[in-house]
Amino acid sequence: MRAKEWSGSKRLGRTLRNGSTLRQQYLEDADPLDAPPWMFCSLGVNVAVETGKDGKMLFSRRSARVAGPNASRWNSSANEGLAANHDLPASGEISLHQVARRALREELAVQASDRVDLELLGFGLDLRNNQWAVFFRAVLEDLGEEELRARWSRGVEDKWEHDRYTFTPADPESVLTFLRDTPLWAPCAPALFYLSLVRAAVRAAVRAADGDPDARLTVEEAERRVLARG
Repeated sequence: MRAKEWSGSKRLGRTLRNGSTLRQQYLEDADPLDAPPWMFCSLGVNVAVETGKDGKMLFSRRSARVAGPNASRWNSSANEGLAANHDLPASGEISLHQVARRALREELAVQASDRVDLELLGFGLDLRNNQWAVFFRAVLEDLGEEELRARWSRGVEDKWEHDRYTFTPADPESVLTFLRDTPLWAPCAPALFYLSLVRAAVRAAVRAADGDPDARLTVEEAERRVLARG
């Protein structure tokens, strides 16, 4: 599926014999769900990672060595495309949570023995590249930046996947400031991190005595402050 994903994304902008492109024929000024089935050949699992030990959000930049439309762009903390050889068991029942755990292991060296609060947030569609996405939030309950960087120094399975990592405090204002001030993002990444912030705020409120579900509005308030700074 990865090969199809890269090939399909690259060819969307290529000029055809009739002078148009696949993007112009099937995606522009049209409902993306009406595109032909053969254009939907990938499903990517994207994970926003927070460190439980020191309360930081992790951002990863995809390496220029990685094929695909998001090379050299900031992206989710970890992401993987579904692949039959990795994710399709004999039973035929695919677990998106297991795909997310595979992304954490292969790209960030988060092992099966590590405690991870992993939660499915929702689904999205990258309209630019016509790729479906699954959004997860993962809190690494016993790990912090120092421990993760120490693991990476010893090597990770997908060592060429990313060429840079940045940690920021996981509060809404810090995360949104980084999103605003950092250029070149993969299309779905900002939405993923925003949803992760909202979910964190709501869960924190539920754990509190008042359990106020409107705690999500704290993210909107932080967004207004960040945008007001220009």
